Amino acid sequence: PTFVEDLKSLKEGNLHITLMTLPCLGILVFNIVPLVFMISMAFTSYSKEGNHLTLFDWNGLTQFGRVLNMNGNVGRQFWHVLAWTVVWAILATFLNYILGMMLAMVINRKDTKGKGFWRFCFVLSIAVPQFVSLMVMNTMLQPHGAVNVLLKNAGLINQPLPFWQN
Repeated sequence: PTFVEDLKSLKEGNLHITLMTLPCLGILVFNIVPLVFMISMAFTSYSKEGNHLTLFDWNGLTQFGRVLNMNGNVGRQFWHVLAWTVVWAILATFLNYILGMMLAMVINRKDTKGKGFWRFCFVLSIAVPQFVSLMVMNTMLQPHGAVNVLLKNAGLINQPLPFWQN
């Protein structure tokens, strides 16, 4: 096929390719490129503790040795945070599974009274995180919220944008 025929097929027969282009670019720009950058940065001497005005040097695995060493301050912090993260992940998964299974068994029993209340408990655990997110977004989009303050500091606006007025 010619180039023009290929372009026409992207509008008709291969529309899925056209529609997936933007999401794939978003994944590339917002996920893969930062991931590659951060992995590359792990092999450098860039540090919060050092002088930021100098360029970094490639130093291989020495930073990993620093992090994995229990005797150093960074190593102790890393292992402490890793331990709590693993404990949290295991307990959260285990409790979520067990309590969800118990709630399902309670709701499915024939002689359970107040099934509506138990279903409400289940839906509440789903709805609360979204409600908190909505409250955060509401606060961020206020006239003196984070979005308007950042836009003002960047010099992009002079007055707060009326997100909730119009």
